[in-house]
Amino acid sequence: MDRKKLSWYLDRLSKMSLKETFWRLDLLVNQPDLSKTREIPLSVASEEMRKNAPELGAKPKVSSKIREEAVSRGEAALRHEIEFFGEKITLPTPFFWLRDPLTGKQSPRKDFLEINYRELGDEISVMRVWFLNRHYHLADLAKAYAVTEDEKYAEEIISQLNSFMKECAYPFGLPWTTAMEVAMRLLVWCHVYRLMAFKLPKCFTEAFALSFLTAVKRHYEHVKFNRSRFSSANNHALAELTALLTAQKTFPTLFANEKENWEEELTKEAEAQFSKRGVNLEAAYSYHAFSLELLCAAACVSSEFLAKAKETLNAAGLFMARANRMMKLCGEYGDSDEAAATGLIARDDAYYENVTKLALALSSDSASESEEIEEDYQWYVMKSAPAVTTEDRVHYSKDVGMFWKGKTGDGAEVEFFFLTDPLGYGSLAAHGHADALSFTMSVNGVPVFIDPGTGNYHLDRKWREYFRSTAAHNTMTAENESQSKSLGPFMWKNKYRVEIECDSMTENGFDLSARHYGYKRRFGLTHRRTLVFAAEEGKLTLKDETLGCDGVTARQYFHLSKQCEAIQKNAKEILIKGPSFEISVEFFDVRSVRLIVGDENMPLGFCSAHLGKREPCGVIATETNCIGQDALISSFKIKNLK
Repeated sequence: MDRKKLSWYLDRLSKMSLKETFWRLDLLVNQPDLSKTREIPLSVASEEMRKNAPELGAKPKVSSKIREEAVSRGEAALRHEIEFFGEKITLPTPFFWLRDPLTGKQSPRKDFLEINYRELGDEISVMRVWFLNRHYHLADLAKAYAVTEDEKYAEEIISQLNSFMKECAYPFGLPWTTAMEVAMRLLVWCHVYRLMAFKLPKCFTEAFALSFLTAVKRHYEHVKFNRSRFSSANNHALAELTALLTAQKTFPTLFANEKENWEEELTKEAEAQFSKRGVNLEAAYSYHAFSLELLCAAACVSSEFLAKAKETLNAAGLFMARANRMMKLCGEYGDSDEAAATGLIARDDAYYENVTKLALALSSDSASESEEIEEDYQWYVMKSAPAVTTEDRVHYSKDVGMFWKGKTGDGAEVEFFFLTDPLGYGSLAAHGHADALSFTMSVNGVPVFIDPGTGNYHLDRKWREYFRSTAAHNTMTAENESQSKSLGPFMWKNKYRVEIECDSMTENGFDLSARHYGYKRRFGLTHRRTLVFAAEEGKLTLKDETLGCDGVTARQYFHLSKQCEAIQKNAKEILIKGPSFEISVEFFDVRSVRLIVGDENMPLGFCSAHLGKREPCGVIATETNCIGQDALISSFKIKNLK
């Protein structure tokens, strides 16, 4: 074992309690051999098909628009056209479940315990293989069957499931390497079955039911034994518990002897991972939406869980109602792998809005019954979400940050988000970015200062580290180091602390101030940022203070959207041109100001719209030496050209 790998294992061990360490050893030593799972009795399959299936729901009534969409997506799935992280790919017939769908390279077909999915090389993306094997596209086929009752869609589902169960029989291949991936597939299978249950297709024979339900049982047992706990219990735990609960409710005869109360376990996990104000604590907006959809999926199959989680669903939905526009305009904070819970809601531009409406439809007393499915979220529940009027100024200070929306004196519409959240959830903070005191801003509905995105997870380590680093966000670095030290792609050394000092917001502007202590141990430095916006003038004043340091090189970064052009007027002034506005930026206390676009050596000046993708973007970068208590002041003057 090389030094880097040994160092990672030691760092990972340092994040575990003694109890967790022994639990993980037990997983390795006592891993059950599920290949010996007995085929379920014919009587069980018969009861699930003839008695239980019809009770799962009636044939869905859908609008003409939803019918057209369902048939269109079903036809695309028949042609094996599947989208992976913003790229549409046509897969061969038959499917090769262990191949990277983009490169065609084969991943190992061996016992999952012998596979290190972090070391597959640059030509195999474990994320693409995993997402293919989540079977989201089967939900499109099931929707098309549900609205047409055309057997061709069901036949394709059965064909693909048979193909998967043959090629990826337990315990072979990447589809079994994490309980999360097994759970996601199980959850999708349950909802595919529920969509067809009103009238099981002719091809869903007893012979197929025996093999399918045996595979369902095997998935359930694998997740149950290996589910994420202790330091790994983030959104993975929510997905696994939701899958276990959904399987129990979907196949009551198959799991008649199960004693676990998954509602209670899931309730505890939801309360741990969401704040009282409904913000998911992973410090990643995409995972907020994904986790919320998981909880909604659980609430749709269990009235007991819905009763327990109603307040969380409502608060989390209201948070999204306020945050969606800003996240869509200027980019999401934290990681995003573009995951969805079941495939019932497509992971497209309307995903966040659909999850928001789903949560509010389930949790609001003013939600009304719907006669037919008119929007994607209603594949879960036949209710219409109530209209929500969001406030222009919302404080989520301790959970994530502060939102402000208003107009300048000359009529420019400004939206602003100041990030004051902790690094992330649990000891790993796996999906958080080192982005304390960063901000994003739009003018007249056009993004100006953006969050650059995620980059990738498991491929080139250089880019994983860059996109989660402090330098990849609109904040300040000390000695160009991140606010917390990275110990691996999903692990940070120390979680910095953020303190909010001022959060005054009115229609006339805002006065926001916070500090973080991420550099305290290394440089004796506390970073305080103050942002003051005078709406009438259209002027933002930013002050970065370095408190208590003996001397560091401070750098500020401001990442620009592709819809804006930056022009350097002189050594300390930048002009940002948008379609309907200009912003004059002046830096008063820095040594140098540069415009950087796509420098791969630093690296600096990149954004990532989808996982695994990156492209150049403009960055304003300043640099200066700070000694003692220094203040770096800059101004941003907005001029409306409408």
